[in-house]
Amino acid sequence: MNVPLLVIVLVAVIGALLICTIRPHDHQEGDPDRIIHTHYTAHARQRMNERQVTCSQVEAVVARPTRFHRDPAQRSVRLERDFSKGTLKVWVAEPWDHGAHTVAVKTTAWCCRETFSIPTEAIGRVIGCGGRTIEEISSLTGSHIHIRDDGTVLISGDNALSSAAAKARVLDLVGRASAPTRDPFEGR
Repeated sequence: MNVPLLVIVLVAVIGALLICTIRPHDHQEGDPDRIIHTHYTAHARQRMNERQVTCSQVEAVVARPTRFHRDPAQRSVRLERDFSKGTLKVWVAEPWDHGAHTVAVKTTAWCCRETFSIPTEAIGRVIGCGGRTIEEISSLTGSHIHIRDDGTVLISGDNALSSAAAKARVLDLVGRASAPTRDPFEGR
């Protein structure tokens, strides 16, 4: 092989390598390295700040959602992904599909969950007369509370603080329900 031909081949190989590293790759659907340009509305940025949601968390949901639900009336799609602290919900503007390269984030919300058990004899005290006690806890904490017949308590809220506050109130009621009562006539 003569030297000029070798130089030409070497230059061609180096040029091809440079082109491949500089030019963005065409990413396939489901590719974790796919580049997605995310635009945030002012409302989304405000909610992210209030709810302690980071851009990297939103981008993880947008890139690989575990669930999604289309809402034609709002012209949006709710994307969801589970994290250790709860489920992050991200609403993006239509059109959206798994292969989208650009998305507009409309808003975000956490769904934080707590699950624990209480004694079945304490269920009535936590629910209260006509459900007033449990409704009051839900209202004060901004959480949704459901108690199963076996004493399993399911709490979901927009943030970890509201879920923890609801759990603390339920456990406080359970503690009062299980505390021994003193006979007022004892010792007389």
